[in-house]
Amino acid sequence: VERLLSGVDACVYLLDYTKLKTQDEASLLQRLKQVNPALVRRLSQRFFFVVNKVDAAQTTSGHDLEATRAYVADLVVLVSARNALLSRCILRGNASPEARAQFLALAFGAFANQALITEDSMRAAARALLADSGVLDLESQVLGHLWVHGSKVKQLALADDLDRLLAEVHGVSITCHAALTASCQALAQRSTELQEHLDATSAAVKATTQHADDLGDQ
Repeated sequence: VERLLSGVDACVYLLDYTKLKTQDEASLLQRLKQVNPALVRRLSQRFFFVVNKVDAAQTTSGHDLEATRAYVADLVVLVSARNALLSRCILRGNASPEARAQFLALAFGAFANQALITEDSMRAAARALLADSGVLDLESQVLGHLWVHGSKVKQLALADDLDRLLAEVHGVSITCHAALTASCQALAQRSTELQEHLDATSAAVKATTQHADDLGDQ
């Protein structure tokens, strides 16, 4: 996952409404910032927040929808994938008996007389529930944005990657420069030592030669 996140052009970050402000959610977001900080900085251009399971707001004592929006970001998209799925199954006519029963209870109440609910009223309720699910907003605001501005998103990703790569090259160059400087200093020191050794050897050879000449003269 981290390898994929480090090289993606765009990211839709899916949050669970029932887990907002938990340690797990905070840890995941912090890890994302560490893996690809440039991506997180491009909020609404390359990086998008989506909060799912907002239908739980009706059955839990957690944040209300406005508090959720304020907590995450101004451009967050709040969705209920469950409500959208049930609605689309009804509209497409391929809902299972279980999904149909769940939709009827959700749209008309658990104690509604299902015998009095017509197909037209059911489809009208499905369209209303789908619109309220937020998935249409997700598709138009986020997925539509990525589709229309795909080339721009790619260019932003490349620009952000260039900054990261240049920073890495800069770091490597500093390391190499330090290593080369240390190597040059070590070579200079070694050269001095060798020169001193050569001078000492030359002096010894000269002294030996002189001593041999003196012995020959005797």
